[in-house]
Amino acid sequence: MWSRAALAFACLVVEAALNFRGPVMLPAFVFAAYSLATLVGSWETRPGVEFLSIVLETVFFLVYSVFGSGPAVVLPAALFLHLMLACLFLLKWWNTWLIWGASTTVIALAGAPRVDILWPLVFWVGLAVTITSIFWDRREKVLEEGRRQAAEFREQAARIREAERTKLAGDFHDGPLQAFAAVQIRLEVVKRMLEREPEAARQELAALVDLVRRQYMEMRAFLRNLRPVELGGAGLVASIRQVIAEFEKQTGIKVTFETSGEPGLESAERTAEAVQIVREALNNVQKHSRATRVAVSVEGRRNQAVLIIEDNGVGFPFSGSYSLDELEKLGLGPLSIEKRVRSLGGGLLVESRPQGGARLTVELAG
Repeated sequence: MWSRAALAFACLVVEAALNFRGPVMLPAFVFAAYSLATLVGSWETRPGVEFLSIVLETVFFLVYSVFGSGPAVVLPAALFLHLMLACLFLLKWWNTWLIWGASTTVIALAGAPRVDILWPLVFWVGLAVTITSIFWDRREKVLEEGRRQAAEFREQAARIREAERTKLAGDFHDGPLQAFAAVQIRLEVVKRMLEREPEAARQELAALVDLVRRQYMEMRAFLRNLRPVELGGAGLVASIRQVIAEFEKQTGIKVTFETSGEPGLESAERTAEAVQIVREALNNVQKHSRATRVAVSVEGRRNQAVLIIEDNGVGFPFSGSYSLDELEKLGLGPLSIEKRVRSLGGGLLVESRPQGGARLTVELAG
């Protein structure tokens, strides 16, 4: 760097003027030549060269401070200040501490006249720079950890978005899209039947009207499930009560709702996720269970919220009780609910009785 080369040539000129044949002349010439060579050749951009330059500058500072000519301390002081600034910006704190410790020790043990003047400067400036370097190093570690966590959060958000897109595409393909395709095919059949079998065509049209009505209700439920949960300051119980009222209005299915204890979900984010789990469970009841009654309960247990959704429908295509780990391993159960419960670090138990309904128990810690 230019500042190092300027100091090196200033020391060389001063030493040549005061004591051309002195012991510092050769080190001053070598240090000036090295500083100029690194500057012209851009060597300091290479790995390790900057550290070597600081080490050589440290050695030259000590030699010049102890053996240099003249009583003035301006150049040694300038050399040390430049050295400490280079350590602060380019080296780790332990390297700065080592260079400061070596400089302080050599200056304290040397017997040259200017040492008594230089030592307080070396000690206090070096101490201040070392403390600052430690502070900067810790700050950099905190910033690096923050950057790492931010990168992890971005990756997690990207994975969640991709999973939501995949789920949305799958739900749309398996639900409304398949129903529309079925309606189109059956309409073609009715078109051909109108001339030959008008009575059968009218019956098929009536069945199609019923199918379209059911698909309309499913589409509304599908769109309702896509809407984000808006708590509006309401707690878990009030939000679930609102979801249930909307479900009953849209589907005509009767839902009983019971609460006990105080659910221990502290954050609004976890509360919104719990409400979304109930909403998805009710949507699954409408789409798959053929249930006429649903029971929802919320229990508070020792900083936990326990959600129970039970229906009298056809149940899942399996029989028995399965935990979250077992469901994931076997590929069974409501996948979207399983993912939400897993992301919240909760527990899930699915109980199914063929033609006897199903029961979901979700445990979420506060």
